[in-house]
Formats: sequence, structure tokens, C-alpha cells
Amino acid sequence: MPKPRTSVTLTPVGSFEELAVGDLIVFQGRLYRIFNIPKTYNPESPSLQMEVLHGQPDDTKEGWRYLTTLMQASALKLVLS
Repeated sequence: MPKPRTSVTLTPVGSFEELAVGDLIVFQGRLYRIFNIPKTYNPESPSLQMEVLHGQPDDTKEGWRYLTTLMQASALKLVLS
């Protein structure tokens, strides 16, 4: 029986609208999963909460990151299909 194929797509993190809870993010040599995107946020400094799935422990308080930090550091959204 043939094995199913998995496709991996990496795209730059560009906007809040492109992200959802459960998305995988590659950032600073770690693999993260988004587990909280506030329903209301400050549009001047939107942030989200992520947990480390693979890599060294994170140094942020409770996993909060600003979207601008992710964009400036060329974070990538990882999609498996």
C-alpha cells in the first residue's frame, strides 16, 4: 500500500488575518504552535501567545510575542498537507 505524501509549505508571517490558533510558526530556531490570539487587540502592537514544540525553552513571559517581532525576524508559518 503506498504511503501518503506530505507537503511542507513555509510562508513569511505577514498579517494577523493570515494566522489562526493551532498554526505552526518557525521562529528563532524553534517550532511554535499558536494557542491564543486575543479577540480584541491593540492594532498598534498586536500580539499572540505561542508555545514551544521543539527547540530551546522560550524566554518570554507566558509565550506572548508581538506580531511585528515575528515579521521583523522573518518568522515563517509552516503548513503540512
